[in-house]
Amino acid sequence: MDNTDNNSVKDVILQRIQDGEAAMRPRWHFVVKSLLVIAAVIILVFVLMIIGSFIAFVMQQNGGWFAPGFGLRGLQPLLVSIPWVLVGVSVVFVVLLEIMVRQYQFAYRKPVLLTLLGVLLVVFSGSAALAKGGVHYNVLERVERGEFRAVKLLYKKKQQETSNPHVYMGNIQMVTRDGFVLLQRDDTEVYVRVGDHVRMKPGTDPSVGDVVTVLGRLVDDGLVDARAIKPLDVRHKKRLFKQHGEQTKHERTRPATRRVK
Repeated sequence: MDNTDNNSVKDVILQRIQDGEAAMRPRWHFVVKSLLVIAAVIILVFVLMIIGSFIAFVMQQNGGWFAPGFGLRGLQPLLVSIPWVLVGVSVVFVVLLEIMVRQYQFAYRKPVLLTLLGVLLVVFSGSAALAKGGVHYNVLERVERGEFRAVKLLYKKKQQETSNPHVYMGNIQMVTRDGFVLLQRDDTEVYVRVGDHVRMKPGTDPSVGDVVTVLGRLVDDGLVDARAIKPLDVRHKKRLFKQHGEQTKHERTRPATRRVK
């Protein structure tokens, strides 16, 4: 574009201003607008991190978090356990965040996919850090002590929604010839039947006091036909079974609420 074109554009803009069709805005207007957008981006990133870590918390509560450890057998339990409503809300927020970020010069000249990957990387990293730090377990503890009443209903509801038709977590109370009795976190007992087809790591035969994750199918009231068994790692065992510890049935005084088949 030569000087003649530049002058003509400048003349058109000045003429529109004189005619009242365009208004000049002070510099502080753009500064305030930029600050508001930056604040909105920071808030959205923080909210997405909270939602992402809460999704991980919910999946740990219902057992789906541990399903990938069983390979392809864990695919269906994983899909069933994902809180899809929260995932949908996260997608909407990610789109809004991407729109805001692309208003800046460093972003709008980049491919959309590249900036989107950058946004997702930041969100996933923050969510993973919060999930690993056990933020939501700490909140749940304080909710149970009567604090944080604003989120009490949400956390108590998600804590109660721990049933997964394919994943069972608990403490082994008794071992029999063809299986074992599993005490779950809600104080209900199921009998896990272990056949020759069950997938287990060599040398990890179930023993009384072990805290395990069982991938299986409920074939009758209180009877689970196991497909795979895996010990729960120490970190999640401490968090998920904090109230139960590693007590056996003989050490507990509270009776079970479900009869073992």
